[in-house]
Amino acid sequence: MATFTASSIARVSACPASEALPHVRTATSPEAARGVAAHEYLYRLHNGELREQILAEVPEAHREYCASIELRPVPGAVAEVAVAYDVLTRTARLLDVTGRAYGALRDSEIAGTCDLFVPASSERATTVVDWKTTHDIEGVRRYVPQLEFYALAFARAHRLSRIRYEIVAIDEQGKAHYPIQCELDFEDLGVIASRVEQAWRASRAQIAAAAEHTRSTVAPWVPSVTEGDHCRYCPAWRACPGKRAVLEAVGGTPEPNGAMYLRIQDAERWAALGRDTLREAVHEHGPLAVDDDRELRFNSRGALQLSKRRST
Repeated sequence: MATFTASSIARVSACPASEALPHVRTATSPEAARGVAAHEYLYRLHNGELREQILAEVPEAHREYCASIELRPVPGAVAEVAVAYDVLTRTARLLDVTGRAYGALRDSEIAGTCDLFVPASSERATTVVDWKTTHDIEGVRRYVPQLEFYALAFARAHRLSRIRYEIVAIDEQGKAHYPIQCELDFEDLGVIASRVEQAWRASRAQIAAAAEHTRSTVAPWVPSVTEGDHCRYCPAWRACPGKRAVLEAVGGTPEPNGAMYLRIQDAERWAALGRDTLREAVHEHGPLAVDDDRELRFNSRGALQLSKRRST
């Protein structure tokens, strides 16, 4: 069964069927690797370690970027705090874990880790913070459901009737932006709790439907999916009937319209996945035969290239 976590909230809310489709984790992109390095740097910085020592241990490819980040430790704040929220009892508990290995959870619990937990002060309410490394500052609005979940979970864990959430967007030059800052009261938290429960119930219904279909027929399960911005990092992307429809449409002559652009993007992504698979195969096994005359191998620049087959 797929694991429904805080970072899945927006996707599952928009497309519950994505939680019941097979999940495949794709290779980490350079942008994602930079984000991981930045988060580790900021975590250790808030944990009291010396900046110079941390930077010395940051992977060389990301050291300059991490050094440019202008954020400094927030007094009294705690980085990387994990929590589990029970959608049925509407209670939460803090988790004593490292990383995202949450351990045993109840079926009705959703776990997540906020980047920074800032206790209340005379100036502001308790705040949960998420760091996002991005070039698209306004695009971080897609993470609002994730931050709302953190706010709900930590409010329940600490018995708070008021809490803030904040998204800190760190651009490519290391400058921090604050495009999303919001304070929630008791009523706001109740609305969010209902939305989270609805998403959880919808995903469980889809998982049950998939299991029942598998028991009753050998035909593949083809759920109704909802496509949108949440598809970008969906782990069910390869199994999604909406995305696979692109493959079936290759070679057709659809009437040109604006929506074709989105299908072209999907087709390009399928091609990129295919190239990645081929690169891994050539790297592991050497040149791959294409036909009697040609083979696929790396050229002097490290790119895939069709070449005349070498005699053996």
